[in-house]
Amino acid sequence: MMDGQLDQVEAQVSSHFATHFMHPSEEAIEVTEEWAEEYRACPGPDVTYFHPIMADELDKWMDRMLKSKAPGPSGVSFELLSMTGDKFRAHLLQVYNRALETAKIPSSWT
Repeated sequence: MMDGQLDQVEAQVSSHFATHFMHPSEEAIEVTEEWAEEYRACPGPDVTYFHPIMADELDKWMDRMLKSKAPGPSGVSFELLSMTGDKFRAHLLQVYNRALETAKIPSSWT
């Protein structure tokens, strides 16, 4: 194929893809049962997979965190978290477990 022909083919392909993806056809596409089964949408996360976090697990996790690390976007350091009392940790545990149960996190975390 000559260079001029290659340029023309590239332009046609580019135009076709631009048209296809910018203005997709509204024609119905026939989908076979086999294809539909293979490529069906995945369900949401299986929240039954996760067991609730126990207080001793949270305590172990907090004890293992490096205290000298810089805080994240919240501004709360692991050093500060490690100094919290039982009431705060119980609340934090509720927040974490609620996120696992519902597969949703507080909007302020995103």
